[in-house]
Amino acid sequence: MNEAFSAWAGVTHRVKSFWTFANATSQIREPANNFFRRLLNQFLRSFSVLYFYLRLKIVVLLNKFPDPIDFGKQFLYWEEQLTMSNADFLGGNSPNSSDFMLFGMIQCHCSIPTPPVIALVEDNRLIRTRKWVSNMQKRFSNYPHLYSGAFFEPFLPPPLSATTSERMAFWIGMLFMILAFPITGPLMIVLALNRTVE
Repeated sequence: MNEAFSAWAGVTHRVKSFWTFANATSQIREPANNFFRRLLNQFLRSFSVLYFYLRLKIVVLLNKFPDPIDFGKQFLYWEEQLTMSNADFLGGNSPNSSDFMLFGMIQCHCSIPTPPVIALVEDNRLIRTRKWVSNMQKRFSNYPHLYSGAFFEPFLPPPLSATTSERMAFWIGMLFMILAFPITGPLMIVLALNRTVE
């Protein structure tokens, strides 16, 4: 778990700009088939975006998660594990929980590209890791939110873009969440404390 947590290094770069962070999320289309359901989901998504932005921003301000000197180094443990497994996945011939966890972290880095993405793409020490990402992408090629597809082979199309009305629903929701901060703020604190306790 310590090595998995280390792979998050650099994630705080996602919140350098609130506009970039929120706008990137607003452009992702909700998977619901019903139009009105998608609008509602976009409206409510603004709460989670504001919540995670503020949590990451606090981490930045407290310097709780400083950048490593070498972003590639945070993946060397996984490179070694892949070499030892001598298979397509950390779990052998099929993915296990470590594969899913690490792949999810890489999707996070790629959704709003952070410095670790450059290391993952270019670092000569991470050859097996890049091959592993490709194997995971092939396995989950139909997953609608595969952000790594733009950076690794086989290159895959980005997630579907939200329509104008869906993006408007998101920004109306964001305005509402900010104006209702006397209510949404304490709720975010409760959620953060519960997560900390877990």
